[in-house]
Amino acid sequence: MRSYSQLFVAKKSLKTLLKTNRVETEQMMKTYHEALVDNNQLNEDLTEASVPAQNKLSKQLIESFVELRDHRNEEGFYTQVAKHWVEK
Repeated sequence: MRSYSQLFVAKKSLKTLLKTNRVETEQMMKTYHEALVDNNQLNEDLTEASVPAQNKLSKQLIESFVELRDHRNEEGFYTQVAKHWVEK
């Protein structure tokens, strides 16, 4: 997963993207989802995997996916996760 500073910048930019560009927000969060799964930090079913988060922002991101996993089949799921993560 990305470093703390990269995640910090991404989280801050999401605040703006959420207001202006839903498509880009969805793509960014989908990319994070795939990276978390690839790094064994998140399972496909959106539960925590075996590798723990490396920093506070990664942990918050994982928690956002886990807490909203029941909505994963809804339209705008990644936007919901982004909003949840930004508000943490």
